[in-house]
Amino acid sequence: MSNILDIYPLSPLQEGMLFHALYDEEAESCSYIVQISFLLRGYLDIPTFERSWEYVINRHEILRAAFIWEEIENPLQVVYDHTLFKINELDWSCMSSEEREEQVRLFLESDRKQRFQLDEAPLMRVAVMKEADKEYRVVWTHHHILLDGWSVSLLLNELFTVYVKMAGGEALDFPKPPPYKKYIEWIKRQDKNKAEQFWRKELKGFTAPTQLFLERKDRGKEKGYGESVCHLSEEKTQQLQTWVRNHQLTLNTLLQGAWAYLLSRYSGENDIIFGVTSSGRPAELVGVEGIIGPFINTLPARIGVADDLDIVDWLLEIQRNEIERRQYEYSSLTEIQGWSEVPREVPLFHTLYVFENYPTEKDNVNSELEITQVQSVEQTNYPLNLVVIPGKQLSLKLMYDRSRFEETAMNRIQGHLLQVLNQMTE
Repeated sequence: MSNILDIYPLSPLQEGMLFHALYDEEAESCSYIVQISFLLRGYLDIPTFERSWEYVINRHEILRAAFIWEEIENPLQVVYDHTLFKINELDWSCMSSEEREEQVRLFLESDRKQRFQLDEAPLMRVAVMKEADKEYRVVWTHHHILLDGWSVSLLLNELFTVYVKMAGGEALDFPKPPPYKKYIEWIKRQDKNKAEQFWRKELKGFTAPTQLFLERKDRGKEKGYGESVCHLSEEKTQQLQTWVRNHQLTLNTLLQGAWAYLLSRYSGENDIIFGVTSSGRPAELVGVEGIIGPFINTLPARIGVADDLDIVDWLLEIQRNEIERRQYEYSSLTEIQGWSEVPREVPLFHTLYVFENYPTEKDNVNSELEITQVQSVEQTNYPLNLVVIPGKQLSLKLMYDRSRFEETAMNRIQGHLLQVLNQMTE
């Protein structure tokens, strides 16, 4: 991998992730390591599957990127011209179902703890376990510094399209994809002074992060990251969608408002801040919806919660503020914190809100392979995260630091969040 194709700066999100990766170097941290696993039913030609991965990696520059930071003023990403890629192939088909289930659990746990060397490409690995005849478990693990959720969806769809063509002996006639560098160049053209003026005004008077009265007293007793997931019924999901449409709101705005209201009650504060992920894909960048790479950014959302508020007017204001905030989503969180009145050594916020909105394919691209049991595990460096997953059944996933929060507290939050949604939409 001596041939270097290109070198360019990092995006704001990448800078933040690199900082946390280096900061957590000594800790048992899995921050920003994303593990996606799924079961494939049908005949899988593993050598062809491996060549499909290598083909996709060599099509997209970001997947061949490594990161350097030592002895230079600003970190850079180095794109290599070509890289080889090998799948870790395992055969567990002779095990009993109980043994295999335990082996899967242990493998996933061990794999999540295996960190990446950020100065070595590719920052991803794939394992394929044969569990039975025509039954294979695929585990794809990568660093979030390469991809956002939108890109993951694009990449998996492309991967299986490539596999089908390779398996059928068809020509691979894909057009050359636009490189991630285009987004980096777009960021450079943005007006940083205008962004600074906006964020200074937006955060004026806010001096400390919102603290919750939910944190455990025996901090550090437990370790690791936990999840608490709640699925709304199709009927309830439809009711919420109808309500927001009738009031010219989005489901994202409704959930963001409910989360803000809940944080206000748990903190005793009427002026709160939490992090909100933003898609970050600028509409004026040609072909942006097809570029593979991390575009999302985390921005502070400052929301006032009054006792006598009119729910619809308040939500409309949140929606307007978010539209304005996204005009400056190219700002890095490090810069934003520097423009705020919160001290540098103190985080701007402790909680993160994520509304997942990714491209989806209605059908499997290969009818001979059925994809089931899809699971995705990742963790951020924030103690508490709410991930909203839209669909026929709206899903609300709380991801939390076990050293800071107990499972019972998360169950309580889930219950209160549902109550708030019901009260807001009555």
